Amino acid sequence: MIKELTIAIILGALIGFGATSGIISLKNKNNPSLSTPTPTNTPTVNPDDSVSTPSLHTLSIQKPDNETVVNSDKLEIIGTTTADSQIVVHSQNDTFFITSDENGQFSQKVELDGGVNLIQISSISPDEQQVDTDLIVTYSTVEF
Repeated sequence: MIKELTIAIILGALIGFGATSGIISLKNKNNPSLSTPTPTNTPTVNPDDSVSTPSLHTLSIQKPDNETVVNSDKLEIIGTTTADSQIVVHSQNDTFFITSDENGQFSQKVELDGGVNLIQISSISPDEQQVDTDLIVTYSTVEF
């Protein structure tokens, strides 16, 4: 009984894989969109053209490093982003709304729970571009 069941499963798998690969190969053979792409000429950009490109919105955290272990329940987050951006710092205990200065610098103190803490930081630029990052900080009372 077990031998027949094993043979039936193996034969069913082989037939199924064979039929599937056959169908896929027929679709690929009849589908012209999968053919080799031909190169096209791209227009050259003149550096003298006065087309303004939007600045790339960034968010960088200088302190603390991600996956840091600390021995204090108070933590200061320091970072940089685009100037005059709205910053949202969301910890397990609170949510803070701050604005970066004219140099893009910001800082915020948060209170940590014992153990692993997830801190989510979002920066929204004046032209409404958004960048998000997560920090994992572990608060430990163990001496190190």
